[in-house]
Amino acid sequence: MALTDPLTGLANRLGFAQRAEAMLAGLARADRGGLLLSLDFDRFKWVNDTHGHAMGDRLLVAVADRLRRAAGDAALVARLGGDEFAVLVPADPAEETGRPLADRLLAALRAPLRLPDLTLETLASIGVARFPDDGSTLDGLLTAADAAMYEAKRAGRNRSIPFGPAIAQEIGQRRVLEAVVRQAIETDGLEMHFQPVLALASRRVSGAEALVRFRHPDLGPVPPDAVIRAAEQSGQIAVLGRMILGRVVAAAGRLAAAAGDPEFYVTANLSAGQVTDDLASQIQALLARHAVPPRRIVLEITETALFGDERRAAQVLADLSGLGLRLALDDFGSGYSSLNYVTRFPVDIIKVDRSFTIAMALPARDAATQARQAVVRSIVALAEALGKPLVAEGIETPEELAAAERLRFTHGQGFHFARPMPCDDLCAWLAARRPRPAAGHLRLVGG
Repeated sequence: MALTDPLTGLANRLGFAQRAEAMLAGLARADRGGLLLSLDFDRFKWVNDTHGHAMGDRLLVAVADRLRRAAGDAALVARLGGDEFAVLVPADPAEETGRPLADRLLAALRAPLRLPDLTLETLASIGVARFPDDGSTLDGLLTAADAAMYEAKRAGRNRSIPFGPAIAQEIGQRRVLEAVVRQAIETDGLEMHFQPVLALASRRVSGAEALVRFRHPDLGPVPPDAVIRAAEQSGQIAVLGRMILGRVVAAAGRLAAAAGDPEFYVTANLSAGQVTDDLASQIQALLARHAVPPRRIVLEITETALFGDERRAAQVLADLSGLGLRLALDDFGSGYSSLNYVTRFPVDIIKVDRSFTIAMALPARDAATQARQAVVRSIVALAEALGKPLVAEGIETPEELAAAERLRFTHGQGFHFARPMPCDDLCAWLAARRPRPAAGHLRLVGG
């Protein structure tokens, strides 16, 4: 029982480790190769969110049976956790690349799956690693197969990708970046820049988004997403998150004074690793230390940061909202559960992903653009119905700004208005354009 997944009857992570080690040892003695396939299902979370966890469990049981039959009797099939599966097989000459087996698995999963009250097409991303070429140990093989699987996801999902030199090089670069970012965090080598957010109707600056910046002497400028990802992978995200929040709260008072607006706010992005039970108490202590009212801080969270324990995430966000902080759902429309999250969590502000900002200004000549524009119109209608401010991210051209205004977005940010800049520079920028008091002052929330 300790070695078996109770839901699917497959080996669990511990059972897989024990049996896989024995299989690999046998292959090595026989001077034979092997294949390890790492599988992750696309949109499985959507099934749980839309149809309930009971239906998700039925899907996992059905999927496990299909994998077992498609992989064959010689294969070791395991459920490693959630919707993550692994298949280990001896490599026949015809299976040297793993492509035939991966294609069989994808075809088996893709066939319509008829469950009670629901028919699904199950799609998966698969990474393939070869033994011993891509790894001589189980840990090495799992690392290689997982890296290839994530590459399959980035390449568009519903496909298989074998581990190769390009992915190996990427892993090496990622490890270098993790070490560099860890050192930058420990030596306080990261900077914070701030990008203004404007009310489109009045062009008044309502607030600013805080973005981490890092320039390495050898690597050059490192994108913020890469810094966050490296911090998460190296276990430094909690330290980085506390540092960012401290700097954001410290800057909020200065920026509000420079803007001449007591309602001026600063937003900070939260990663999944920061959504912990003590987050509200951390921020409450920072607000007290810097004498900053909670309304000046907006916390941005993406759909991916809410994956996992949604019950705990809901409680953490409720605690933050209870302090008087505002919450923004970032990259809205880019995930499967955005509509679910905007109604289930205490979201005050909706920020629309840059990909939709681009689509808004394009001629509607193809189906993909028309579909994105229809989604944008639906988001605008939703935000208006809920009475929530709607921010267009990444406005870079006059055409994109005109489209955002035509579609009734309330706020926008992007290079068209200003690039992210250090706190001192933004203070000077705000002071230079400080408006005179006037009627009809539009603010992000309730202005």
